[in-house]
Amino acid sequence: MHLFASGGIARPYRPVGGAKALGDADILAHLRAMGGTDERFFASPELQEMILPALRADYRAVGSYEAPGPERLDCPVTALIGDADERTTPEEAASWRERTTAGFDLRVLPGGHFYLDGCLERVAAVVTAALAGASGV
Repeated sequence: MHLFASGGIARPYRPVGGAKALGDADILAHLRAMGGTDERFFASPELQEMILPALRADYRAVGSYEAPGPERLDCPVTALIGDADERTTPEEAASWRERTTAGFDLRVLPGGHFYLDGCLERVAAVVTAALAGASGV
């Protein structure tokens, strides 16, 4: 087993309590502010009608998530992040180191929060190497 965490921090153990439900306008505004979403989505009520139910469920799941107890994983963790991500710094992504008793690796790749769009081959190489037990890519 190996955990790959992309573009986020390891949340500390503490119950978060009730999650605030976001309306569709809030979700759309958040997506627009994050970037990475094709503008045609925002101009298409039909597409929004198809996609918003899944987005609502995702936002509800993230908002109500409670990190597991203080126990640590016993598998290696690789955290990946974009070097221009304005939402998660490399120091924050490195918080995954505290969630495992096994090895940890932080990979900073070119790009912002949606670095995956431009780095698919590099990400695939990192994943392949980690799963093969290789140390460097």
